[in-house]
Amino acid sequence: MVSRRDDGGWKAVLMDFGLASDANASDRLTQSGSVMGTPVYMAPEQASGEVSRLDRRTDVYSLGAMFYELLVGEPPFDGATMVGISPDDPAHSRQNIAKNSIPFPILSDSEVAAAKAFRLAFRVDDETVKKYQGFGIDLEKASGKSHHALPVPAVFIVDRGGKIIFAHSDPDYRQRLEPARIVEALAKSRR
Repeated sequence: MVSRRDDGGWKAVLMDFGLASDANASDRLTQSGSVMGTPVYMAPEQASGEVSRLDRRTDVYSLGAMFYELLVGEPPFDGATMVGISPDDPAHSRQNIAKNSIPFPILSDSEVAAAKAFRLAFRVDDETVKKYQGFGIDLEKASGKSHHALPVPAVFIVDRGGKIIFAHSDPDYRQRLEPARIVEALAKSRR
């Protein structure tokens, strides 16, 4: 933002809207502890959800990545970035990352907002919720919500402009996309 100084000159002010929200809105899209942002501009500790390590240096990293792209014409890192989206709350997502040694960022979508936006959300019926509980899976505890909603497993490839150039989803969670198809779609996107 640019504003006027008391002497009439101009000054640049750097603003961070990381947790900005509409005070009149009934729902919040962001929450403290959520990993949000554009992965190509995220510091590694931010992308991996290590919120205890975030400080002003994280913003400096992101600003540097944006300046790099402005100067060079492309992001500092070329190639694909894998990002997962989990219906778990941020704390459970971090636990799963550590427990399973997941090498890519997992974004928390405990409100299932992203799944709803992509029309991938479904409500788990009460009978299935009880079956999950029998296996030690507590949807309410993991998400911190009582909506019993989950996303259909899906894969999206998004280009640098934010356009979805490849999408795959299957309501049968057992049917997963072959990695070769993802690699092929990535190769086509570079042509």
